Amino acid sequence: MEWGDEMSKPQNGREIISLDTGCRFTVGGSMAVTRDGRVLMVTTGPETFGQKENFGIGRAEMWESRDCGRSWDGPRLMHRGSPKGLMLPGSLLRLASGKLLLVLTFYGGYDFVTHDPEKSLLEFYTQFSDDDGRTWTPAARIPETWRYANVPLGILQLRSGRVLIPSGYLTPRNGRSVVSALYSDDEGRTWRRSPSVLDTGGEGFESGPCEPTAVELPDGRLWMLMRTQTGVQWEAFSEDGGVTWGAPRPSRFTSSSAPAHFLRLRDGRIVVLWCNCVASPYARHSFSIAASDDGGQSFYGFREVARVGPPVPSLELRWGAAYPFPCEAPDGTLLVAFNNGDWKHMHVKVARLDPDWVRQESLVEDFRDGLGEWCGLGAAGESLPSAEGDAGGVELHMDWVAPGPSGMTRNFPLLSDGVITCDLTVHKAPAYLLWHNSFLSPGVFEDSCLRVRVDASGAVHVGSGTPTRRAIAQAKWSPEYAYTAYPVTDEIECAQKIQLSRRFTLTARVKTGARTAWVSIDGRPEVARPLSDVLGFCYFGIAVGDGGAVRLHRLQTRPCHAREM
Repeated sequence: MEWGDEMSKPQNGREIISLDTGCRFTVGGSMAVTRDGRVLMVTTGPETFGQKENFGIGRAEMWESRDCGRSWDGPRLMHRGSPKGLMLPGSLLRLASGKLLLVLTFYGGYDFVTHDPEKSLLEFYTQFSDDDGRTWTPAARIPETWRYANVPLGILQLRSGRVLIPSGYLTPRNGRSVVSALYSDDEGRTWRRSPSVLDTGGEGFESGPCEPTAVELPDGRLWMLMRTQTGVQWEAFSEDGGVTWGAPRPSRFTSSSAPAHFLRLRDGRIVVLWCNCVASPYARHSFSIAASDDGGQSFYGFREVARVGPPVPSLELRWGAAYPFPCEAPDGTLLVAFNNGDWKHMHVKVARLDPDWVRQESLVEDFRDGLGEWCGLGAAGESLPSAEGDAGGVELHMDWVAPGPSGMTRNFPLLSDGVITCDLTVHKAPAYLLWHNSFLSPGVFEDSCLRVRVDASGAVHVGSGTPTRRAIAQAKWSPEYAYTAYPVTDEIECAQKIQLSRRFTLTARVKTGARTAWVSIDGRPEVARPLSDVLGFCYFGIAVGDGGAVRLHRLQTRPCHAREM
């Protein structure tokens, strides 16, 4: 199936579809394409009786789309929950034989007092369909499963035919997890357990690695990413089809405690989706997608697929967009099911992505489409007409509301070597422009990889963040967590000042390979600042302090040469 007409493509490269179930809590899940071109998706829906735990009520359901994810029929009941437990639909896979394999977990409860796996239960089961999901075999337990495993987020079949289930499981060490894998050489009828046990350290509830994802590389190796509490996804590799794994190590994908998901497309490209937010253990304000044309050696994109909508009432709330489940539709659309909400109110959404949108390398933001791509906090984010005759702008004010942070943040395609141009007017200082390698918390201007500050005299100060490990102590239902912050501790003042309330152009040249950025005002001599070792910039922020007011008229990013990682 090819693109039918231009209307079949996601508008502006991305379209978000909400599956309104009419219920307070529904959990999204894995997708697979049938032989006749339908897309199936498994979800966890609510039951009618009550129980205290979030997962204590629920039923396994299946949705169906006949138009590549634009509309969905369902849900169809697969397993009904009970007070004793429920089947959580984990991962759905179409096998090379044409059969569908569904790996589920039976959830029988978790002991939040002792975190003892012997007092908790989450085990793997399988079901098969020979008729594209219309009928299924009875659920059968995998004997090699662990006592309390992670819900399998992504199973995969290798070119050899082997089926792999990467999984974490609970250990007796006070809630700490480790990661291993199950593999089958007969399409899921029998299973073996990998002898490798991957551990990243940590202590307490949800510490250690968990919720892994894996992909087969062109050279036959397997690459695994694991959710951790260290501010990055950890990675491990296997050279024997997942039987054994090398020692885990930090990857270069920054991440809070949230899972990533790999997908290999039909043309061989590899995509990865993950929460590129780090400021707290459960910072899931958005998730991003990156793609690779060279087997994972380099990635481009880093495009934000979904985010919490503006304005953000508080960054302390655990409301977010997370748990992406990708699938390639028959027409080439990338479908990504995900959860939007918190663990009291959860809704399933599906993003439809044009692969060309992921590939875009530059951005022009002139606010012709309003503020839909921005995430704001405080008195931030009013799209206003422009006296200069352009499309408008965004204006931030703090002089007419209660004191507090005010700012906006926006994603742009990863820029490792290129130019960023901002046309803006500072009405009242202090005002800040910020560039970062992960989600910028709106209104927070102490941290960033590169920062420009304008003071009350019109002086322009350029600073770069110093990588610093920042630890967050364990709290109730939170693990110990640490991440790399970039506090700006020293600045250089530009030779020229700007005139307040007069429009000017700020240009930043970035060369992450040379670890340097250069900033100039209205084309005057540049100020150079050192950069830390990051892949590049993919977030821009604008913020004001108390009493500040600034207007951004236009933002443009442009790469200088080929992408590199």
